[in-house]
Amino acid sequence: MKICAIICELNPFHNGHTYLIKEARRLGFNHIIAITSGYFTQRGDISVVSKKAKTQAALLNGVDLVLEFPCLYSVSRAEIFARSSVYLANALGCVDSLIFGSESGNLEDLTLAGNISISEKLNNKIRENLKSGETFAKLRQNIITDLYSEKVADIFSHPNNNLAIEYLKSLNYFNSKIKPITILRNNDSEKFISSSQIRDILFQKSDSSSFKSLSEFMPESAFEILKSEVNLRKAPANIQNFERAILMQLKKLKISDIIAAPDISEGLEFKIFNEIQKANSINSLLENIKSKRYTLARIKRIILSLALGITENNQNILPNYIRVLGFNKNGVEILSKIKKEASLPIVTKYSDVLRLKNDIILKNFEFESLIAIFYSLALPKIQSIDEKKFSAINLREI
Repeated sequence: MKICAIICELNPFHNGHTYLIKEARRLGFNHIIAITSGYFTQRGDISVVSKKAKTQAALLNGVDLVLEFPCLYSVSRAEIFARSSVYLANALGCVDSLIFGSESGNLEDLTLAGNISISEKLNNKIRENLKSGETFAKLRQNIITDLYSEKVADIFSHPNNNLAIEYLKSLNYFNSKIKPITILRNNDSEKFISSSQIRDILFQKSDSSSFKSLSEFMPESAFEILKSEVNLRKAPANIQNFERAILMQLKKLKISDIIAAPDISEGLEFKIFNEIQKANSINSLLENIKSKRYTLARIKRIILSLALGITENNQNILPNYIRVLGFNKNGVEILSKIKKEASLPIVTKYSDVLRLKNDIILKNFEFESLIAIFYSLALPKIQSIDEKKFSAINLREI
């Protein structure tokens, strides 16, 4: 049994995911695990489709076992996102390789970039120039250009390269035996567009028949699942649909609450607090807080974390259980191996949580249940989502 893990958001499942899975098969991996975020994502946004829809699409398109990446960590900067997801992959005890896409496609270059990113030489220069007003990413890129070369700096200018670098650093941090493999992202525009482009098209269309063009960029079964979700008004989830609920949560906050959120520094809490008091929409709030220094993605993560009650301390504690969302026949074989070798308990349903009799795990599961309620408010038609009734999907039952 040769097992690989892919960390992904499947928001929604598209041809790029299929390509990565096929490459994994080509490399000889006969058992594939997807570790996917649930209802909220790393960009500080909401998943357009539910975790159930994601799981079904993944299992029908080459994934054998789908595990959930908890919301506490999915709504976080690249460093925390990578550290926590790699920790989960490592905790399984049976993963041979971690496979991820990158714009570089070169593991040696990404490893070099990772080493540079943690060097004292670079970080001393960054500290000296923090007050320049530039975003951290832009400042780092300029300094790397000066210290090394434009070619090296260019590695850091691509989002998937940056996530890949963080995966490599995390594997090293945990002294993991998991072998990293990076796949060059396929840029064939006739077959591949990004998840964000698919979401843009999805939000522009009013019914299932009018977004038929998306079928060109998604496997047929994944597109049919998406179309069904849209017809049932279970998709696309849109954060604007529960805008007032978010604003209510935010307007109750004190300065001390904002300070406790992830990624707050240099007095940003006062800017956020003042803008929250004046805000009458999420979009205006985000626009008024973002600046040359603080990117929109960072502000979106902070605002979402504040609304959901996620703190920096929450994210500093690593995941403490393995949540199974779905599996097929091969997935059963992987689960059998995980049960023998994993360093964390396995949860496929709520009764497993109760059986563990662990207060921290119970608290984290209750938090995910609360997240599901928030998510239900963002659907085109508000629907009941009860996490305690969600049990891992067996492919034969789809």
